[in-house]
Amino acid sequence: IRLLNKKGMEQIRVNLIAGSSVLLPEKKLQNKRERYYFQDTMKLNPGEIFISRFDLNVEHGEIETPYKPMLRFGTPVVDRKGNKQGAVILNYLGQEILDQIAEYEKNRIHGKLMLLNQEGYWLYGEQQEDAWAFMWSERAGNTFAARYPDAWQAVAAGQSGQFKSNGDFFTFTTLYPLSSGMSSSRIPDIFGSSREPIKAGEYYWKLLSRLSIKQIKQDHLTPFKYSLLLFNLILFTLLGPIGWLLISFHASREKTRRKLNHFKNVLDQTLDCVFMFDPNELRFTYVNQGAQSQTGYTEEELLHMTPLSIKPEYTEAEFRKMMTPLK
Repeated sequence: IRLLNKKGMEQIRVNLIAGSSVLLPEKKLQNKRERYYFQDTMKLNPGEIFISRFDLNVEHGEIETPYKPMLRFGTPVVDRKGNKQGAVILNYLGQEILDQIAEYEKNRIHGKLMLLNQEGYWLYGEQQEDAWAFMWSERAGNTFAARYPDAWQAVAAGQSGQFKSNGDFFTFTTLYPLSSGMSSSRIPDIFGSSREPIKAGEYYWKLLSRLSIKQIKQDHLTPFKYSLLLFNLILFTLLGPIGWLLISFHASREKTRRKLNHFKNVLDQTLDCVFMFDPNELRFTYVNQGAQSQTGYTEEELLHMTPLSIKPEYTEAEFRKMMTPLK
């Protein structure tokens, strides 16, 4: 989970490492202003939630290895005037979803299970190398549509169903991970800006299985009426963690908001000066009523100033040196 300022710089980052929460030191914080999920989160209204496309994690401009399938949940952070000051981004390790598909494929269903995004790229493929092709420009054409063009027409056009195509029997259904009030991005540049936002009904995955008709006859695998029912069970299992995460995200955000408001009210009522500032730019991000009274500046004026503005006897180098023990 990360708190980023409005320029995309991580201010706080907590990583889950070997089952424990670890607060990263300042020197390991990164600027994410170029990542599509930060840019799209900052376009939202207060209270709205962005969910990224399902892709691989990127750190320091490189795809992280071993690969980490990732979904990101983001919401803007605003001050008491409603001005956006940054964003909270929560990463969800999507390997849990893929592991559940693998478990069903192994123990509960005949044929090969696949998970596709709305562009027909594999998130879980027939072979390991099929997945995540959209992350590399040289693999851009490696899609289900390219391998099974006739089948893709039926899958893309329908919500769910079963059909035969070129010697194979396909069963498919559509998953909608987003709920009302959420948004995502359509085919973003993985290392840059998204192309356009999409709403809940436009964001979907396709879960499907492929089984050769020859195998059906050999193994006497008729009828297939159970398949769609089983697919609905898989849907519930796959989307369960995401739903739980959204509920937790909402609850945690509201609890944090109440605590921050209480803390802010206490600071506002104290007569002592309280200043908070960005450690990189030095610009004030919060000043209480005591600071305004004792300096003679309004809140709006102070938020355009730095500590050097009210303590001009220090140079920037001297002030940053004073800050060093606090880091």
